[in-house]
Amino acid sequence: MAKAGGRALLVCGAGRVVEKYYAEALLRSPDFRVEGVVETSGERRRWAGERFGARTYDSVAEALARGSFAAGLVVTPPQAQHEISLALLAKGVAVLTEKPGARTEAEAEQLLAAANGAPLRLGLARRYWRRYDVQLQGGLESWSIEIETDPEAWGHLDASQSRGLDGLIDDLLPHAYDIAGQVLGCEAENPAEASWDGETLRIGFREGEGSGQRSRGAISISHGKQYRERVIWTTAAGSRPVMITSEKSVMSRLVDRLARREDEQVEAIGRLLASFAKDIEAGETNDDLRRCTKLIARTRELLAGGK
Repeated sequence: MAKAGGRALLVCGAGRVVEKYYAEALLRSPDFRVEGVVETSGERRRWAGERFGARTYDSVAEALARGSFAAGLVVTPPQAQHEISLALLAKGVAVLTEKPGARTEAEAEQLLAAANGAPLRLGLARRYWRRYDVQLQGGLESWSIEIETDPEAWGHLDASQSRGLDGLIDDLLPHAYDIAGQVLGCEAENPAEASWDGETLRIGFREGEGSGQRSRGAISISHGKQYRERVIWTTAAGSRPVMITSEKSVMSRLVDRLARREDEQVEAIGRLLASFAKDIEAGETNDDLRRCTKLIARTRELLAGGK
């Protein structure tokens, strides 16, 4: 049986992201209880039903017709997120959608209009990672974000979300947006340049005008054989760059093991869920969906030869 207490939640999608991260965070959450799961794969649907002790459904329409939910978590491939979120919002269900949430600015605006100020949240969790809990000393001079992923690590159900240029843009670019905006405090919606060489997507940000223009920041995302993040910045207060990386040293891994620290991503998802619960309580949404979608749209425009 689903646990008692918390708001009734409908989980839409039960792939590897739910299995590896959301499930544990949801089962610990005091704010939500999983009352239903929508999943088209019979195997994954059975797993989710057992994991959450919740009723399962073949479609969102069936779930909304037969169940009552205060909130919905949309964790499906990007091409399905917009339609599912619209269906939930039409029933007055608050929505937390995994990235990218919308693939065009028009889709984002349609979702925001459907929400009409009600809770609609993009599932960005990097701002809640312990390692990114930093205070920048002095004005930001320059910054770079490098992210690499291994799509094969996600299994056949989820790998298609990460493969190719579209996968990088939909899967990794929102992470970079989250880090740039929330950790570094940058306006990262309007890049000046973008390039794709078949392996790595590079995006550049500039400031100033004409001959006085200078490079400000850069995002680099690619496919590889591991998952890693590296964030480097310099500030006016210090001449030496500061770096945060996901590649832990032997000592830091030992400290984590001795301290029995929980998985950083699971912890971050838990904090995201708590923040979403506060949004529901206040009846508010934020502007992440609009701004992140603008970055995605601008990047695609630049790659297509736009200026």
